[in-house]
Amino acid sequence: MLTMTLMEKLSMGGMVALLGIGAVFFILLLLILSIKLVSAIIERAKPVEKVSNIVAVQSATNVVQEDNDQEIAAAISAAIYAIMASENAVAGGVQAEFVIRKIRRIYT
Repeated sequence: MLTMTLMEKLSMGGMVALLGIGAVFFILLLLILSIKLVSAIIERAKPVEKVSNIVAVQSATNVVQEDNDQEIAAAISAAIYAIMASENAVAGGVQAEFVIRKIRRIYT
């Protein structure tokens, strides 16, 4: 019967652990490469859109966005003025002396 010393057992265990870790990293590398290959194949298969169509859609979107921004700014300004007018009516009717110049969204 073969008996092993403590150092032989530890060295054998270390080699098995390194072999296992190496195998895991090799499989992970194969997965990464296969995912990149599939994504490259999918990217090539996508149809190419005409640049003029994209520019036309973007310019139309910008015009609509500017109109919406102006409408939103007007609605917010009207709401603020209405609140200030109701508070000032209670406080003695003093007119608010401010102008809303810019409205920006705060992301929380």
